[in-house]
Amino acid sequence: MISEVIRNHGMSMNLETYWIPLQQEEIVGQRKSMNAVSVQIIWDSVVGIMNGVIELFVTNEMNSRSLLSSYIINSISNRNNSILVDLSLNYAYLKIKYSKNDILNGKLNVLIKYEEIR
Repeated sequence: MISEVIRNHGMSMNLETYWIPLQQEEIVGQRKSMNAVSVQIIWDSVVGIMNGVIELFVTNEMNSRSLLSSYIINSISNRNNSILVDLSLNYAYLKIKYSKNDILNGKLNVLIKYEEIR
């Protein structure tokens, strides 16, 4: 299952998501447990000075956070070489923070892939 966490976010505005659970329960005829396995970050049509930052934070209890990784937006588009992060289930929640800095426009998308626990 692919979950669109951020869809066509206007990059002229900063963004910080809520805490996203990395384990989900899905009920489609039967209950399934799903774990996040990867997150993909895609930007396109960026205008301005290429110095925006995307940070991924993780936590186990939502009252504190640890920086998992940080990426500088340094191109107009990364569609042909998007960021794909392998997720470890050593933590329970993920938060995505985008800081525009001197970026004037563009579109940001973030997708999380979940797989069924067998």
